[in-house]
Amino acid sequence: MNTATASLRLVVAASVVAFATCLAGCAAPSPTAGSRALLLPPHVDAAMHDALVHQAADRYVIELLVRARLADEAVASRGRVITRVHGR
Repeated sequence: MNTATASLRLVVAASVVAFATCLAGCAAPSPTAGSRALLLPPHVDAAMHDALVHQAADRYVIELLVRARLADEAVASRGRVITRVHGR
């Protein structure tokens, strides 16, 4: 057996194992969409998860506003006139 067929056989064997693993993962029972509590760690309840998601969204929006303000200041420092499209 030469080295070309040996590496080809190794790749085929790895692909078969990966495909079998994927099929086994698909066949495993998964939680339904309504049972979000199954996906959360035991110390995080649904209300806490919602609060954390809202905090993350607020931080993201604030970051976007800060970036827009910094961009406005950079453009203004170059002497260009800009129009505001966001608040705060």
